[in-house]
Amino acid sequence: MTPSHTAELAARLRELAAADHTTRQDLLARGELFDGYHPEMRAVHEANARALMAILDADGWPRVDEVGEEAASAAFLVASNAISCPEVQQRALALMEALPAEQARPREVAMLGDRIRFNQGRPQRYGAIIDWDDQGRLGPGPLEDPEGVEARRARVGLEPLAQVMTRLQRRADEKGDEPPGDWAARRRQMHAFFVSCGYREP
Repeated sequence: MTPSHTAELAARLRELAAADHTTRQDLLARGELFDGYHPEMRAVHEANARALMAILDADGWPRVDEVGEEAASAAFLVASNAISCPEVQQRALALMEALPAEQARPREVAMLGDRIRFNQGRPQRYGAIIDWDDQGRLGPGPLEDPEGVEARRARVGLEPLAQVMTRLQRRADEKGDEPPGDWAARRRQMHAFFVSCGYREP
């Protein structure tokens, strides 16, 4: 890529991340962010996903040495939040996995992989996605090879899962956060959403 194209690409990725952040903060201020998947947030995520897919088609995954740390992180944010666009998340993951560690950070590869697994209803490998369980506790849900999760996390630069869980539970307790009133109904809604997006079978 030419320097001018690289600069334009980096600026575009930062714009996408800014749109995500601005919408999130607006919904938070209005008290509407956590009322399901808000249509405004979904619209931004899907518009960003389409823009990212066009970038992936034209230039591949945005490499850190080309677009810089901030823009590369913006690309990861867009891919991670494209929860209704499995083709975008899977394309991004495949491209990231094909790059050396210094160009697609292993922790982000691991986190996106777990996001896809969570959306598909499969056990996570790194425990990157935390949610409430049917006992009213925060946790990663089923794990693939749970005995090896801390070693896998260490290899990709993720904080020990035990420390993460302690911190998140403490924060939830301090803020008075509680699990959804009808956990089973929420799970059915999530499953229906991911079926509608093509991640899962009915």
